[in-house]
Amino acid sequence: MGFSQTFIAAVDALAMSTKKNLFSQLSVADRTAIMTDLDGNKVKLATIPTTTFFNLLLQLTMEGYFADPMYGGNKDKAVWAMIGFP
Repeated sequence: MGFSQTFIAAVDALAMSTKKNLFSQLSVADRTAIMTDLDGNKVKLATIPTTTFFNLLLQLTMEGYFADPMYGGNKDKAVWAMIGFP
C-alpha cells in the first residue's frame, strides 16, 4: 500500500471511529472538524504520526494550489492572479 492509500485508510478509520462514516461521506462540518483536530494534533491516526500526515497533506495541497496550471492545479492561473504573479 502506497503512502496516499495509507493516509486515506488512516483518516477513514478515524472518521469511522468518531463519526461512523467514511471521511468522503461526511458533511463539510464533520470533515472540517476532523481536519481541525488533525491540525491541532488532538487525535491520533493508527498507522501514521498525525503531524507527519497533516504536514504532508498541507505541503501537497500548497504545491497543487500554487503549481503551474499545466500540471493540473491552479486552474486558469487564478491563484497566481490573487498573489500578483505575472
